[in-house]
Amino acid sequence: MRKKDDTSLIPSLPFMDVKDFIDFDKKLLLNDKITSQLKNIIYGVGGKNFPSFLRMALKSIISDAMAVNLTWRGTNDKPSIQRFTTFALIKSNISHKTITLKKSINSIFLQMPVIPNIRTRPIWI
Repeated sequence: MRKKDDTSLIPSLPFMDVKDFIDFDKKLLLNDKITSQLKNIIYGVGGKNFPSFLRMALKSIISDAMAVNLTWRGTNDKPSIQRFTTFALIKSNISHKTITLKKSINSIFLQMPVIPNIRTRPIWI
């Protein structure tokens, strides 16, 4: 029997490469144990309020170096973070922490713009 805090199926986080992240995200759909372990990691993320929880949840999974290769809405060159199962898990954990509207989630994520090659500080701060 696995412990609740077991993360043996989760690769080293945060992800540094988009390809590795995409491969992992596909595995989430196929393996309930990996999904459960990632949910436990996300649920364990703290935060003094709703926006800080979202930022910390993303930062625990996606490195700043990788974040510049993703966008909120997606482009021809960069995938949208909204299309990933990982993002859906973060959103599902939000409902456990606080009741919020989808509009609020989108608003907070849109406040974290990614501007390629012009980053002077991490976007999650």
